[in-house]
Order: sequence, then C-alpha cells, then structure tokens
Amino acid sequence: MTRGSAFSQDDGIPLYIKLASLFRDMIGQGEWAVGAQIPPLPALQDAYGVARATIRQAIGILQDEGYLSSQRGRGTYVLKAPPVRSANPQAPGHDQLNLDPRFSIRIIGHAECTRNHGPARFIPEAEGPLVNARKLHLFEEMPYSIVDFIMPRRYFEMIPEGLDRTRLYAQLVRDHTGLSHLVGDQVMTVNLAGHEVAKLLEIPLATPTVQLDSTLTETGAATPVMAHRSVIRSDLFLLRRRIANVFERAADDWRPTVRPDN
Repeated sequence: MTRGSAFSQDDGIPLYIKLASLFRDMIGQGEWAVGAQIPPLPALQDAYGVARATIRQAIGILQDEGYLSSQRGRGTYVLKAPPVRSANPQAPGHDQLNLDPRFSIRIIGHAECTRNHGPARFIPEAEGPLVNARKLHLFEEMPYSIVDFIMPRRYFEMIPEGLDRTRLYAQLVRDHTGLSHLVGDQVMTVNLAGHEVAKLLEIPLATPTVQLDSTLTETGAATPVMAHRSVIRSDLFLLRRRIANVFERAADDWRPTVRPDN
C-alpha cells in the first residue's frame, strides 16, 4: 500500500507530468546517473505515493525524450542527461534599453486588456484603456521568454508601428512617449508552466519557469503608469547581483522572502 501522494492535485496539471519533470531534474542533477538503473516501479510508487500506472506514464515521457530506456526483465536505465547550461559569465544578459544581438523578437499580438489579473491590476482606471503588447523573445532562435508589456492605449499609439519587432519597449517608450524617467518595482517568483506557456517556450508541461512582474511609475507619482511581465525558461535563466558590503545594512528588498499569496 502506498502513502498519500507527495504532489498537489488542485492545480490542474496531471500527476504524471509533474513526476516526469521531477525525474528529468533528477537526471540533470546527477541523482540518476547516465548508465545507471533507476529504482524499480514499486520503490518509486512507495516514494511518491502515486499509482503504478502514473509512474509508467512519467517514465514513458522520458523514454520518448530519449532519457530513459526500459527492457523487460532488466529494468530501466538512464541513457543521457539534459544539456548543461554553460556557466560562462558572458551568458545572456538583460539590458533594459538595448536588445542583445543574440536575441530576436517574435510578436504574438497587441490587444486591449483588462485590469483583472497580473501586474495590470496596479495601473489605475484614470490611465484609461490598456493595451497588452505580447511577444516572444528568442535566444539564438530558441524560445527564451514570453513578454507582456502593458501600457495605456494613448502611449501605445505614440509608438510607430512595427518598431517593436526589433527594439525593446523601454527604449520605445523613452523615445516616443515623452516620458523621461520611470522607476521600476519588480517581483520574481518561480511557477510551473501551464499549457500555453509550455507550448510557446517549447518546454514540457509543469516545467519550472521564472516570472518577473514589474510596475513602472513616473518620478514623483503615486501609482504605476505601465506594467511588465516576463515568463522565462528556467534552464536559460541567470540572475547576477552584487552587494556592496554584506556587513552593512543593505536595502531590505535584496533578500528572498515569502510569497504574499502563501
């Protein structure tokens, strides 16, 4: 008999998808080494508290991806590990104004949006109708991030059509809207990819992604005028920070904390 499942079942993501994502990470981290045999089905069933059929479905996904191979009577073995990201300090960076030449932009669409969810909810009604400019950033032709840049329609209409295919919105807003100084507040969280995100970023369902939510406020103003959300592939994400002096009292926003929705 198995114990209760170790996975949440109230988010709509099938258990076998979550399990496949976990097993994939275990291979990538070397817990299941290339060439080694993975634990048998009964052991996995007991460890994770799921049905044997669920274990088989998860293993089947990794077999289709080429990471595992099963042979009747011999067990299941690891064939290869996921690609390892280079730790090169010149890895893809992020410049607020200039697009790294290794990146390209694919426009998904422009549409009016509501203030019902996401960072758009912080933009006051007084700013009028909002437009969400949604695009996909690619690194060397590989999907890297989904970007939603949300702004009042009056500002969006000031930006010449088509320029957002090659330039970042921070630069376009600076050059075409008359806004000269915006202060940004940003929150970073880690989430599991749903169906839409997984399809756009070309990653398996329930793969961890990094979500950056930002609000942009004019200097001296009390409320944001624009908002921004990026959902980034975790296997390509890198955050680098430098703290001037760890022995002095630092700004209270550089340490990780608990999500407000927990």
